[in-house]
Amino acid sequence: MNLPTNLAKSYNFERTMLDMEALNMMVDDEHVNDKPISRRQLLVSLGAAGIAAAAGAVFPNEVMAATTDSVYFNVKDYGAKGTGRMGENDAVFIQSAIDAASPTGGTVFLPPGKYNIKSAIQLKSNVRLLGAGAEASVIKIDYDANGISMVSSLSEINYFAVEHLTFEGTGVPTGSSSYIQTERGILLQGVKNGLIANCIFKTIVNGVHLNNTTNVTVTGCTFRNVIGDGANEGIGVLCQSGSSVLIEGNRFKNVYKSGVQLQGGCSSAIITGNWFDGCRSAAVNVMATETSCSENIIAGNTITSSETDSAGPYGIFLSGYCVGNTIAGNLISKATKAGIRAAGAASAETERPTANKIIGNTLKAVPTGVELLNADDNTVTNNDFRNVDDGVVIDASADGVGGYSRRNYAVNNGFFQFAKNAVRIVSSRCEANGAFGNFGSGSGANLTDKGTGTATVGF
Repeated sequence: MNLPTNLAKSYNFERTMLDMEALNMMVDDEHVNDKPISRRQLLVSLGAAGIAAAAGAVFPNEVMAATTDSVYFNVKDYGAKGTGRMGENDAVFIQSAIDAASPTGGTVFLPPGKYNIKSAIQLKSNVRLLGAGAEASVIKIDYDANGISMVSSLSEINYFAVEHLTFEGTGVPTGSSSYIQTERGILLQGVKNGLIANCIFKTIVNGVHLNNTTNVTVTGCTFRNVIGDGANEGIGVLCQSGSSVLIEGNRFKNVYKSGVQLQGGCSSAIITGNWFDGCRSAAVNVMATETSCSENIIAGNTITSSETDSAGPYGIFLSGYCVGNTIAGNLISKATKAGIRAAGAASAETERPTANKIIGNTLKAVPTGVELLNADDNTVTNNDFRNVDDGVVIDASADGVGGYSRRNYAVNNGFFQFAKNAVRIVSSRCEANGAFGNFGSGSGANLTDKGTGTATVGF
């Protein structure tokens, strides 16, 4: 695609197109068969910047080298029963094994059984907490525990792993807005270099909460029936501040809010290769106000809902101060409002979605494919829209210092079976946006433009 020279210079678009070229060619091939791109393909396509971002997330081998170079510590040797009887508290015995392992490093092993706990288990550095297999080794919250974090670290630790365990909650949300008194599987605060792998979180109010962590990986886990409507409830993986988190290859089923939520300035995270089914809020929710969530990569995920009553409004939602994030190669279907939404508040002049790239996604059976509201300098390119009412919608609030959308571009997208509009620019407060080189056919209009100073080549 060749843009007019004055437009390319004015909107700095040539560099953006060069950055995207490799990914554009790759996602063309992948989405012929509606397959999300693989992580390897993603990193190759993103080049050095993508590889550097991925390297920021800790890899399992690095953690294993730090945690398995010594003997095993069997929790039953320290008094744990694993009978699953209510009223028992195996946490104190598991804690004794962790305390013994930490000074020299080692693996704390939970043989098959159900370990009822009434208090939190505190992780320590250089410890690998290992079960005999998910569903074989189960840590279960006692009904009298009153909203605890089953495994937690309230102080800084370095190099740890939690693997092959099931975390089973009570399934009884409190509706509380309290950060402390919220049931969750794992709570980590201020930790570095950790791995959570091949675990199950089920019938639980929250799965994993990462607060100001660095280089933590969550991989191969299942989050099933994550229940709760309180302010801190119903989330599979919550990342609050921190950086370089890798959330890869997990499954989220029947989650009352978001499968993955990034907030409070969480940056340089990679969310890839996950499967989301029935997240009742956005499957992936990135939200920020005073501190931006930036340079996150959300790629190669499958987001859908197999049951109508559990479908969420959005597949991926960037809310507020989200800057320089990449949403690439995802397969999104059956959201009730929009596949991807980036929205700022009308009251926020600068803390708004800016310079995000939405590349090579497939959006099917959604009312709106991509919606940009009160957003600036975002690009929507090489996406595949099928069976939608509107493909790309650029809108702005009717008033407020942040009630405008500027310099957003819809480029080289394919629109098929659209009922209303392929591209719709809603109001005069949408300024200097552009639509170039898009193609396809449907029963609606190719371009409906009520914006100011819209630049177009084709539609």
